[in-house]
Amino acid sequence: MGLVTVEDSDSGSGGRTACNLTDGPDLVLRPLTATIYRLSTAGRLDRERAAELTVVVGCHDGGRPPLSASATFTVTVLDLNDHAPRFFQSSYSVNVRENSSVPRMPILRVAAVDADQGTM
Repeated sequence: MGLVTVEDSDSGSGGRTACNLTDGPDLVLRPLTATIYRLSTAGRLDRERAAELTVVVGCHDGGRPPLSASATFTVTVLDLNDHAPRFFQSSYSVNVRENSSVPRMPILRVAAVDADQGTM
């Protein structure tokens, strides 16, 4: 999903950092190296449940006293076409007389809803 990089210009143990998610439901932060972390999903995300996730990454160093910092950012969850449209009625019917002159206008209108957001 994404990478988080942390820098500390101290040397020795004061320059070693550790990071974790202090807020970020449905997400996991795993170290790849001493300064690079992978942010990934803990499971499937559902836009209909949450369109955005607020993520707070907190880091501290190994100095005495330890110093810390945090960063907050927003992850936008994109929508999949995972819901079928639903019509308000199970069936519709219309009668049109044979050989009648029908004006250029709709002869039947139907309505449906779809729980997905946006266009697919």
